[in-house]
Amino acid sequence: MDTAKRELLEETGLQAKTFQPLGIEDIANDSCGRGADSHRWHLYMCIPDSFDMRIDSAEGKDPIWLSIEEALLHKLTAPVTHCIGIYKDVLKDASREAQNMR
Repeated sequence: MDTAKRELLEETGLQAKTFQPLGIEDIANDSCGRGADSHRWHLYMCIPDSFDMRIDSAEGKDPIWLSIEEALLHKLTAPVTHCIGIYKDVLKDASREAQNMR
């Protein structure tokens, strides 16, 4: 869980106190610059302490908050699409809860 907290902070500038494990997914055809063509994804869900993202330009650009339905209208990576497909209902419930906290 420490790795999930560190990655959330590194990639988004966000912090969260509680992380809920969703699952582990082995995803083929997920190539990267290091030469691997499959990866094991450890998936967690959290509600951040704030919704003010600070993205390092090396990690991404122009972040926006989207509902699951809105996200699926965008071009997503295959692993993200795969994971949303599996955990869509849980993510929708969490998204509604997070929106109520705003």
